[in-house]
Amino acid sequence: TEDEEQAARHRRAIIQVRHGNYGAANTTLLGTKLAPADEETLQKLRDKHPPAPDHGSIPDDLRQKAEACSNQLDDDDITVTDITAAVNRAAKGKAPDRWGWRTEHLTSICEVAQTLELFREVVLLNAHGKMPPPIALATAGARLVAPYKTRGGIRPLGCCDILLKITGRVLASYVKVSTVEYLHNTYPNVKQFAVGVKSGAAKLAIQLQRLLDQNPGHILASLDVGNAFQEMTHKCAVKGILATPGGHMLLPNFLSRYDHQGGVTHSFFTKDAEKHDVVLRTGFTQGAQDSSMIYSLGTHPWDVIAVRRTRGKLYSFIDDKY
Repeated sequence: TEDEEQAARHRRAIIQVRHGNYGAANTTLLGTKLAPADEETLQKLRDKHPPAPDHGSIPDDLRQKAEACSNQLDDDDITVTDITAAVNRAAKGKAPDRWGWRTEHLTSICEVAQTLELFREVVLLNAHGKMPPPIALATAGARLVAPYKTRGGIRPLGCCDILLKITGRVLASYVKVSTVEYLHNTYPNVKQFAVGVKSGAAKLAIQLQRLLDQNPGHILASLDVGNAFQEMTHKCAVKGILATPGGHMLLPNFLSRYDHQGGVTHSFFTKDAEKHDVVLRTGFTQGAQDSSMIYSLGTHPWDVIAVRRTRGKLYSFIDDKY
């Protein structure tokens, strides 16, 4: 009933507050409306996962670079302290992955030195892209939900495997500083505020207002890319990763998750408890730990080219186009 649903929402919010996730608790109380779990929503989700374009496959030379990148990743770069920090920083009270695991389940693992070291070995395998193929393919998938977007339509949001979340958080922590420098300061006329910039949306608004105040004749154009995460080709993402300082740490794990013949299978459950497959053949999972960063890296070289090829003075300020 509606009362039972509201009571369950209150319980989830209380748990999130106890873990210090006040923003998540606020979202829970307000209620994120999901599209009905029916055949129509299933078809919309499948429509948002298009076939892979012929020009978007990853060339063999880039796959060979992934092997070289894996060899550059030193096992000592990922310590048990890094693993524990990633688990402690991860949001609590979130939806479980396809196997029912939440971040909270890893807390007990981190409390025992022997199991923590074993878990570190698993994270290292994942970071190197060396997980056994069946396991890599199984953990690459996600349980899909379909929240409504503010401007209409649905968002194909994946509740991803907890191992991928922790691995992604550990790898992202190593490249965060260099990535922010690359996206924000390498090219003066192209600034990305979406990744690694605290309160990025507010800082973006201030910078844009300052620019318009200083240049009364300038105009501001806003572009919203539809279905962005699922539309970017793997080739584009890989080239963006390789163009980034320190990006070699991200590449092996990225390819082990998405470079599979036939695509990656996500799951969507309809209200009759039936499981349905939604295949990801291009792009990457919205909801994965590193998806926003990967998308930013993939688009950044094109943003720079666009600015360089225009006549006159053009600035590109990028935030919520994801």
